[in-house]
Amino acid sequence: MLLARGCVHLNIQEDLGIESLRLSKQNLQPVRFLKKYSVRFASSASPLYVADTHRTGRGLYSNRAFKRGELVFTMQGERRHYESRTAEDAYRCENWLVIDKDIFIDPAPPYVFANHSCEPNLGIREPLHLMALRDIAPGEELTYDYSITTDELPWTMQCLCGALGCRKLISAFQYLPEGIYRRYLPYVGSYFQTLRANAKVLPDDENHEFSPLIAK
Repeated sequence: MLLARGCVHLNIQEDLGIESLRLSKQNLQPVRFLKKYSVRFASSASPLYVADTHRTGRGLYSNRAFKRGELVFTMQGERRHYESRTAEDAYRCENWLVIDKDIFIDPAPPYVFANHSCEPNLGIREPLHLMALRDIAPGEELTYDYSITTDELPWTMQCLCGALGCRKLISAFQYLPEGIYRRYLPYVGSYFQTLRANAKVLPDDENHEFSPLIAK
């Protein structure tokens, strides 16, 4: 993702880091994220690398193949506690992955470059293991569905993944259609599985095709 929650974005290289300009769904104006990322790897033996997607900025790739159900990588980053209660809050921390109520992971490079796809090749098994949902070929972009990493109801993102089943508008886990959720199982975090089990369906709202699931 450069940076995680935005398929509509611009990237520029500055000095030793990469600064992201994101186009917000709400106002389609560039939103500047101040954090800069230098693309460094923990080990030269790592199969992961960052490259241009020719579609949505930079993305995360691997130079080796993976079989379905195989561990591809473990997400690394800073653990953060953050009480997000407003739409402004949701967009402020949109690059982070929810792992529990008000608990987030702020992904470190190169993992921060993993893009969203509506037909991803990665799911999540705890603790933050990214697992192959299907066989993955060398040089294939590594993607996951951002909806299984956020419970922020106000948050939305226009999607440019280009997948045949693209949902066009990506939003919180509570809006994820049941069929898609079941297709990802068992590779959905336990917090989100519990959220699903202890939820009720609310009437459709005007901004989403699907009704949200809200905790009882």
